[in-house]
Amino acid sequence: DNIETENVNQERFELERIYQEDVEGRLIIDMKEFRIGYKPQDDNNIILHLKRESRKGYRLQVEEMEPLRIVLEGSSGGNMNYIGWGESDWRALPIGSTFDPEKGIFSWIPTPGFIGKYKLYFAVTDGSYMSKPLQILVNVIPKSYN
Repeated sequence: DNIETENVNQERFELERIYQEDVEGRLIIDMKEFRIGYKPQDDNNIILHLKRESRKGYRLQVEEMEPLRIVLEGSSGGNMNYIGWGESDWRALPIGSTFDPEKGIFSWIPTPGFIGKYKLYFAVTDGSYMSKPLQILVNVIPKSYN
């Protein structure tokens, strides 16, 4: 993985090219670059645990009540929007989370009762075609009171 650290509170992870092929195998959307940045919303929370899980996704671990912000960056341009969903089959993102489809910003504070693993999917769309989804597995662990 190529990791460029901008400062102690932010790390960026460059991902593979994403694209969508039509039925005949022609390239429809070539995004060239799709980046994800994970940055805690509160500068006091600088624990970063984002690891490459496989070619298609990442894994990240946060404590309950730890603000989580995932910033998607890509050369979307024009009338492209980001989309996000949870688990599989286009289920909703976790309760209490927000997602800005124009800016590609996902925010969530996993409250007590949300301990466990959550699959999140994000992609770019022009309304007709969609990029290959990026998978992020978020593991919410109990809050440490040290």
